Amino acid sequence: MGRFEKAMRRFATLDDRDLAAPWAWRGGDLQVRDALFRSLGDELDALVRARERWDGDAATTDAERILLHADAALGDLRGLLVGLEDGLLDRAPEPGEWTLRETLRHMLDVERRYPVNTSHAIHRRDAEPLTVPEDDPRLAPSEPAETAGGLDRVIERLVAARDHSDALLGPTPDAALERPSRWSDITVTVRFRLHRFGEHLVEHTIQCEKTLEALAVRQGEARRIVRRIWAARGELEAVDADAEVIRALDDAHEERIQALSGVART
Repeated sequence: MGRFEKAMRRFATLDDRDLAAPWAWRGGDLQVRDALFRSLGDELDALVRARERWDGDAATTDAERILLHADAALGDLRGLLVGLEDGLLDRAPEPGEWTLRETLRHMLDVERRYPVNTSHAIHRRDAEPLTVPEDDPRLAPSEPAETAGGLDRVIERLVAARDHSDALLGPTPDAALERPSRWSDITVTVRFRLHRFGEHLVEHTIQCEKTLEALAVRQGEARRIVRRIWAARGELEAVDADAEVIRALDDAHEERIQALSGVART
């Protein structure tokens, strides 16, 4: 687990009752919640600066810009789930409804399937079908063992799949975005398919939220802020932010965590 993940885990599990506790910053008297908002502000400011350079680079494609929304969506999901008990993974909210593990397995499978037909649409010859055959082995569901274990391991698989999608499809030339494809028996474009990556992650993050609510797992204020911090970090990492910038951000998060020691409990 990296420095950022450790800091977000600590932030996310802060008790709501402690967010109004005093926290000093630049000689002023603030509250613990302000420490989290300063971390959010730092991430957003770094993103603005990185995006200015990235957007101004002629090599940046519209495909990369579209997929950036998926990277933010995955960050939001990670903020929702970080620090939760692994035992929640296999508790069904109602008989017959998906558990968190089943939802995450579906998210992983789709993150792996979507690139197959999207890449096919980009590179196929005009005489070829719009999609690959349904029995293509690349569309097969994942083995249960791939999503076994705790939350960290399951999320690690999803992160790897998301990284693969970005690497494969990010370089798509802008001219290829209007090429046709099929999705749910509807004729669509490559552009549409690229947007589906982020949309699908948002859709099932909402499902995870509903599952947690049904299991009486309350989402505290700190976790809500962490979700926004992590969404910003997801974008920042995707635009190839300078390593020194990332290091400075992580230093600042860790300093705030240290300052909260003895002030806030989990």
